[in-house]
Amino acid sequence: MCRVKTDEHMKETDTSGESWSDRGSLKIRNLHHQWGSRTLVMAILNCTPDSFSADGTLCGDTALRRALTFIEEGASIIDVGGESTRPGFSPVSVQEEISRVVPVISAIRAAKPDAIISIDTTKAEVFQEALTAGADILNSIWMPTGSLLEKLLVAKVPVIVMHNKEQPIYETRAVDEVLEKLAEYARMLVAQG
Repeated sequence: MCRVKTDEHMKETDTSGESWSDRGSLKIRNLHHQWGSRTLVMAILNCTPDSFSADGTLCGDTALRRALTFIEEGASIIDVGGESTRPGFSPVSVQEEISRVVPVISAIRAAKPDAIISIDTTKAEVFQEALTAGADILNSIWMPTGSLLEKLLVAKVPVIVMHNKEQPIYETRAVDEVLEKLAEYARMLVAQG
């Protein structure tokens, strides 16, 4: 990437000549992010006793303190999750997941009204309750389908699309297959609005 100073503004281009400003933007609350202009940092707040990173936070006050520390340290987005998806995880009920994430999201929203909060879930009911509590983004480890997709389309909030497979076996180069799948997901979501 190179930077070219003009009289009007600073324009950044990559080696293909594409302007960063051509890549679109994200507007949430007080954040207006031009894609490619800088890296956004997402802090992960695991509200689970069995987190893959062994840092699960159960207590609402502890979770809030950790979220506020993340924000003070420069995190752009706080991602709140209430169900572990580590290998061998035990699924939790909708009500259990809601009881883990909604109080934390509400507390973050009350303490930092402009914080950008994502909800890490695959369940439509959890997503809906998290939005009501103040979440701004859906972060789902699977492509949203069914009632989760329906609620996402109604809410018109940004979604973080990830690639996941039940069996991590790839027929081609893994990176190529992942990129192809992510592009497919993005096309599907854009086509649906």
